[in-house]
Amino acid sequence: MSTLEYRKTHREELKIKESERYYGNRKRILARLKTKEFRKKRKILRSKYKDYEKNYSLLRRHGITLDDFNQMLKTQDNKCAICGNAFKNRKDTCVDHDHNTGQIRQLLCFNCNIGIGKFKDSIDLVNRALGYLEKWSSIC
Repeated sequence: MSTLEYRKTHREELKIKESERYYGNRKRILARLKTKEFRKKRKILRSKYKDYEKNYSLLRRHGITLDDFNQMLKTQDNKCAICGNAFKNRKDTCVDHDHNTGQIRQLLCFNCNIGIGKFKDSIDLVNRALGYLEKWSSIC
């Protein structure tokens, strides 16, 4: 039996063991997490694996590498394809893609990506919203 199969078949048993291990050593574990040495090591490890994690996430979600992502950033001059605002950080940068085909379009800021998502990638909805805003901008 492989490790994965074992974990699937013994999930509840393993949860109980892990819980017992944690609560049996809780004071020691929490004390260790508070030490300067541990925080320093954790900070080094996080910075070391940050690019690895981003690359893995991009490959898994969109099928592109971190190098592809950085090239897109460079091509777009580090700005959102819709609003033109500069990206503040990598967390604010979203890879926009067509949900039907999976084809990658461009990089968007978080707010523009959410906006397109709320309109369900529908040009008709966006045009109706545009008409609504135009109607009310002339009245107000």
